[in-house]
Amino acid sequence: DEGLIISGITNKYSSGDRDPLFIKTNICGEIDCCKLLLCSGQNFGTDVIQTNDGSYIGLLTYYGVGDTYARISLVKMDQTGEPVWIQKLAQEDSLINNEDCSHLYLTTDNNYLVCGWVYHPASYPFWIMTDTIGEQIWDLFGDNFLGEAHQVIEMDSGIYYSTSYAIGDNGIQSPVLFKFD
Repeated sequence: DEGLIISGITNKYSSGDRDPLFIKTNICGEIDCCKLLLCSGQNFGTDVIQTNDGSYIGLLTYYGVGDTYARISLVKMDQTGEPVWIQKLAQEDSLINNEDCSHLYLTTDNNYLVCGWVYHPASYPFWIMTDTIGEQIWDLFGDNFLGEAHQVIEMDSGIYYSTSYAIGDNGIQSPVLFKFD
């Protein structure tokens, strides 16, 4: 509909806390819907995409409390912004810690690809592929390169390119282009 979908944070409703915020506007910039996911702590709405059925997938960082807490989560919202499900990611590998995310991509087969970085045991580029219900299919990290994954594009169905950087022994950063399937 040529409107915008925006992810972000607000601390308007929680003293000292930050809450994920997703706003959908029409073509004139007027708000169609606004969804806050109230939760104690420092939670972020990091990215958001629209799926082919008109719903939205939001990328959450540091969301939840106790058993619901995860450093990376996906939230599916219906066309009015109401959450349908929230899935925690990067929970299977006990060596992964301090994982973080920055970008979300809808693949040609309607799966979701998350880009970020992970400590395993140093900071490496990190990608997570999930299916259409947010179940993790695989994760991948560039264990030969210190750095973080940035945007990703899909050139051919199932072939991805992602930008990153490598940190050499001398501390100098160099650009890196990853290719994976």
